[in-house]
Amino acid sequence: MEPDKTSKAHEDVKYASDIIGDWGPVQAKIFFFLSLIYLVAPFQNISMVFYAPKLDFYCQTNNQSLKNTCEYNYNQSLVSCTNFTYDMGVYGRTLTDTFDLVCDRSWYASLTQTIHAVGYGISGVLFGYISDSHGRLFTAKIAIGLEVVMGFVQAFSPNMMVYMISRLFFGMASYGRFLNCYVLLLEWVCTLQLNWI
Repeated sequence: MEPDKTSKAHEDVKYASDIIGDWGPVQAKIFFFLSLIYLVAPFQNISMVFYAPKLDFYCQTNNQSLKNTCEYNYNQSLVSCTNFTYDMGVYGRTLTDTFDLVCDRSWYASLTQTIHAVGYGISGVLFGYISDSHGRLFTAKIAIGLEVVMGFVQAFSPNMMVYMISRLFFGMASYGRFLNCYVLLLEWVCTLQLNWI
């Protein structure tokens, strides 16, 4: 009985590059595309520096404007300021002035950055599982789609809570995109043979 040629062919295949080739137009396009989208990744990670900068603010009371003051004296008692204006000389619009991230709300900017990092952690597990069970390209498309949607949600958030939740999903999506596309490229490029090791 003659051995099955198909099973022999499958035994010789160890890597995806054994089928699709070592380096060609497919790998070049993926590499070029990934290089473009990875250019924005650092800006996504440090964006809170620009979205919620420390601004000079003024507490507006009935008859005065107090610079960088959270409380003021009113009838011999301290009253928390609730009406703020901001020095917008450098920035046009920020989270700081939109959601009043000063005084007792100033920590929201740090919390939002932490939530983004938590999204990275969740993404490694969640998108790693999805990519192993449904494929890297499929998972990368989901991550990129989620990243675009969450970018719009961040831009049009009506309050800080919606912004923080969208930042969580944005962190998940951006790391899911990075991880899956990176692994996809590694799997589609030939293995490096190091004879000197």
